[in-house]
Amino acid sequence: MADHSVLTYLDLVCSTKYATKNSFFTNKKSFEPESAISSPLYYDERMSTSISSGSFDPLELVRVQSQERSPQSSPLPIHTILRGIQDYANARTEADLQEAADFFTPLVLHHWHLSRALNVLRCNNPILKRLDKKRKNIAKITELKLDIANKVDWFESTVATKRAEILKLERENQAIEYELTYEKDNPTIETNEGLQAALVLATLLNLVFREGMSTPWLSEQRRLEVQQQEYRGLLDFYYNISFDKKFDDVFVQHTPTLQRDDVMFVTDTQDMFTNWNPVRLAVQRSRRLSVFLGPTLNNPTYSSTVAHLDSYVRPALGYVNWMFFIPRLMLNFGLIYHHVFNDAELNPIEKKLQMLTRFRAHWTRLWWEVLNDLPWLLNGLTICFILVGGAMSPTGLCLGVLMQSLDLFGTTLRAVIELVRFYSMMSDLQQVGSSESLIHDLRQRINFEQYAFAYNIFHFSVLLASLYMTLPSMAAASLMWPVVGGVCAVLMSACMHLMSNYLKDIRQNYEPKPPGPSPVPQTNSRAGLG
Repeated sequence: MADHSVLTYLDLVCSTKYATKNSFFTNKKSFEPESAISSPLYYDERMSTSISSGSFDPLELVRVQSQERSPQSSPLPIHTILRGIQDYANARTEADLQEAADFFTPLVLHHWHLSRALNVLRCNNPILKRLDKKRKNIAKITELKLDIANKVDWFESTVATKRAEILKLERENQAIEYELTYEKDNPTIETNEGLQAALVLATLLNLVFREGMSTPWLSEQRRLEVQQQEYRGLLDFYYNISFDKKFDDVFVQHTPTLQRDDVMFVTDTQDMFTNWNPVRLAVQRSRRLSVFLGPTLNNPTYSSTVAHLDSYVRPALGYVNWMFFIPRLMLNFGLIYHHVFNDAELNPIEKKLQMLTRFRAHWTRLWWEVLNDLPWLLNGLTICFILVGGAMSPTGLCLGVLMQSLDLFGTTLRAVIELVRFYSMMSDLQQVGSSESLIHDLRQRINFEQYAFAYNIFHFSVLLASLYMTLPSMAAASLMWPVVGGVCAVLMSACMHLMSNYLKDIRQNYEPKPPGPSPVPQTNSRAGLG
């Protein structure tokens, strides 16, 4: 069941994996009303019992006096859990901050696991799954209606097809409404517990980003805040579990203007790389193909035209190919330096974390980008300022093969690391007795990730083979080999663009967006990264 599997999974990950003395929950804790307190109790001062202790008991946590009555006549475990988590986030004294740091340490190190577990739990919940499907249908209906109104397609048959698709989506949404109404009239314990578990995970992950990592992921924090509001509203509407304002984690209170400016710089840098890197690669590969075609076509007009254009394109690309990596590389090194060495500007809780813990937490997010950008920066500088003849010289072509080999190795390594994490998480969830449907959804997510990584490995393998065809030894055998290699590289650029959009659309099924607009843009280049 959702309560035992998710809460016990948190306990397993945080206590066993790192052999810490802190466990998040002891086994067999439940969200069920039968385990709630039988009389109304109150909260006031800081709760003296740590929920990170191995003997955590909700009964002990709520035996503290307070000025505010719990929203239920008898506080449920979900209220006790959330208040205990908030209590750590609100730590102020030196002793409390150290206790909060001990509590957040395993969670910071496992933020990847929290994020993926929340995505799987959200996709597994029948109510959330139907609401996400309904929102996607509404967005598609709006897009189709705009196409018809703006006369995007003048063919009457296509317009009729779009209207038929709108009608189909509207009927599908009506069916979803009936299913949601049935769920309200016939509530199930599993769905109720799944919503409560999702609320706990969203709260934990939001606080990990804000308090334990001080990271300017305002888009992520906003997404998690909207999710928390959605979960609380659904629990109130479907199961009459209400929450007062003390349970609100108001996003605006934690978003100063300066930090908003910082996160805009971060997201703009990330999106610049994601949006323009395919363009840079397409231009570079097209230029290489046009040069290789010269000796094959043996056309003086073509050769002179390409030589004239290349006199401008070559130096421009020479500078672009190393300057392009500087912004993201500086950003990532700056983030690592800020979180590891710049104690003065860190949040109080993060400041209490060990330096190695802070480094590991952020390195797991950034290692792929750093290890990808740094070699390409050095390669670009070498070709631009040291190598005579540039990228098209024999040495430059050999360097290209070497760099493509590093890309292939890095992609394979990343695939292994990510898939090992997923399989480890599935093994842990099976160990704590998760439902078959939850394991099935996680297995589907793993299958998608395997498919995505398999394509990436295939993509870089083809690029490596295409660059190998351009080597002088291959050109000596036949002038057609460099042309074939150049054509393959250009075609793979187009395929990568199409596949990226295709995989991005499918990924939304496993990482659904919450309702409502986000105040900051969503970063694309770290999609799927921990």
